[in-house]
Amino acid sequence: ELQQELIFNGQLQLSGCRYYSKDKVILEVLYQELDEIDLFPQTIRLDVAAEKTNVAIKFSELLTNVEIPEGKFQLKKPDRIPVEALP
Repeated sequence: ELQQELIFNGQLQLSGCRYYSKDKVILEVLYQELDEIDLFPQTIRLDVAAEKTNVAIKFSELLTNVEIPEGKFQLKKPDRIPVEALP
């Protein structure tokens, strides 16, 4: 059974979430260093316990509703790495 738990800070702002499979945490996402003006997290941390994998994404600048040229981002999967959808 898959479940999701939302985590809120003392100001009732979303500060993270946990994803469970059979009562075991499979993914934890934490939103840290919220910007005081737009409340966007400056750091997002991902923890995949089973894979012993931790990732921190740090944002230095936030721009919204800007035009992104087609082909700006490309993500190619290496042949030897399997890809699985997140719950």
